[in-house]
Amino acid sequence: MSGASNDERSTVSSTSRSCCACKQSSSSSEAASALAGLAREEYVRTQPGPFAARIASVDLVDFRLGVTSTRGSTVYRCDPEPGIDVIALPIAWRGDSRWNGELIRRPALLRYSGPFVRTGTDVCTIEIGFARRPIEVAAAARAGAARAQMSIPRGPVLSNGGPSAPLMSTLRRLGRLATTACRYFDNTILLRMFRDLLREQIVELYARGSTQAHGAPRDRSSQLRCVRLAEERFEE
Repeated sequence: MSGASNDERSTVSSTSRSCCACKQSSSSSEAASALAGLAREEYVRTQPGPFAARIASVDLVDFRLGVTSTRGSTVYRCDPEPGIDVIALPIAWRGDSRWNGELIRRPALLRYSGPFVRTGTDVCTIEIGFARRPIEVAAAARAGAARAQMSIPRGPVLSNGGPSAPLMSTLRRLGRLATTACRYFDNTILLRMFRDLLREQIVELYARGSTQAHGAPRDRSSQLRCVRLAEERFEE
């Protein structure tokens, strides 16, 4: 990192949200922000050559979805605004990729409520940012605990299975739509459907991940059909 020159460094910060539901961009010298308005982001290329990235950002009313693919070896720093949580799903990379120093061996949900750093080569990541308080309030009610008693893990949430699986599947599907079929997000009904599905799955994940969660887990796998039905309905 210390060897990166000024033209290899791209800093992005934003305090306003996009007025468009879905926005795609490619960059060779200045990276767009996938989480505009919710976090300060910085990319540093750590090997010779120009910075290059493909970024798709979707405003899902209460959530902002970002899909970022960077080329070459890069360091990515993200500093969520106060009260904002970020859940990241690294889906592809070459060699080793570390998040806050922790080696990621396979796709997994990573949750952060403060600054984090990602290193890696040819990394593709899906991230979603959102206000923490309403999610924690709903999760606490579901877990039967006071919000102040909630203890939700930071960093890796879970691997491929358990309560993380539905959200991982939804993020993958929304990520594909954001990068290949932005027209889906022009439909208000679909936007609300995606928003409600994400809220339900994130609340469930937080409730189960809390040390205060109790009781037998409920099967919510049927809700995954929402995205599939939406895709089929608007395939034409």
